[in-house]
Amino acid sequence: MDTDYLLVERVIKGDAKAYETLILKYQDIIYGFLYKNTLDKEDSEDIMQEAFLKAYKNLYKLEDKSNFYHWLFKITINTMNTHLKKRKKSTMEFDESFENLKADDKYNPENMLELKEKEKELHKKLSILKEDQKNIILLKFVHGFSYKEIGEFLKIKEDTVKMKAFRAKKKLYISSGEESEEGGILNEV
Repeated sequence: MDTDYLLVERVIKGDAKAYETLILKYQDIIYGFLYKNTLDKEDSEDIMQEAFLKAYKNLYKLEDKSNFYHWLFKITINTMNTHLKKRKKSTMEFDESFENLKADDKYNPENMLELKEKEKELHKKLSILKEDQKNIILLKFVHGFSYKEIGEFLKIKEDTVKMKAFRAKKKLYISSGEESEEGGILNEV
């Protein structure tokens, strides 16, 4: 039986330690997604905390208990969008220092420098996209969700997700000066 299913069942029965286990299981993934979208450590932490709290309070509403991760991601996206609307952040700058990020022990200083440069480049490229396009690109290509799942998260049709992804990729190609080739990533949608 699915681990999430069992943990959710235990939480519903009053086992707070089981929810702590779910938090520990998903907090790094959720934080990473939020940081890539907000570029702000405090905002990411606040939104993550609020999303986990909303999930906890509404856990009894979760119909497919084995689908906790997708449900949590949906709550996280909605919480993030609400938070960003309140703050009216239309443009975000990349924080030059990586001191706010937790360094994983498996990275040596050379790898961290390379990762920092790649992260800078990614944020620079993604900054030209609209918020919904950026969310779709990150959900699809960083987190590996299907177009159908992304549509469910964002409450839009799968075809709309594909169209927005196509437009975002096209915008990224144009901004980088690259031509899309027949059979390239733009034709993947």
